[in-house]
Amino acid sequence: DACCKAAIIAHEHCVDLPTLAVLFAIAQEDIGCTLLGMGSIKEVDAAINAMRRIETIHDDAKGIKSDDSATHVPGIGHNLRRKIFSKLAPFLTESEHTVLKVLISDNNTDANRNGPFANIWKREEYNWDGLREANNFWSNIPGGKTEAEARMRVRTL
Repeated sequence: DACCKAAIIAHEHCVDLPTLAVLFAIAQEDIGCTLLGMGSIKEVDAAINAMRRIETIHDDAKGIKSDDSATHVPGIGHNLRRKIFSKLAPFLTESEHTVLKVLISDNNTDANRNGPFANIWKREEYNWDGLREANNFWSNIPGGKTEAEARMRVRTL
């Protein structure tokens, strides 16, 4: 539901949502690697163009001012969003900046509506622990990871 709303908001502002998503992911220092799934040459070209726009995003950010208009969120969310806005400011078009603000807004005073991901920011659910998630996945498999690996080896012999 949130992704569909995000697509509508981006469309209303003539913004390419996949490009904005790549820029958003790349701007976060805590994400060591951003994996992109592309299904066409057009999507490959779009990803390359997004990356070319921000080749220096993790370089020294001196001189880039923080966007103080980022919505306040108690806890780490506010600082994370301010940091992302600061890093992306030189690379975003005006329309992209507007859409990004709406998408991560968490109150009605910012862009006059909650963003589609407001609950994620309010509950501070934007951190993902891949190792924890993998362990949870394997705990739900009968016999766990070891048993699944053994079953796969038998099938390949």
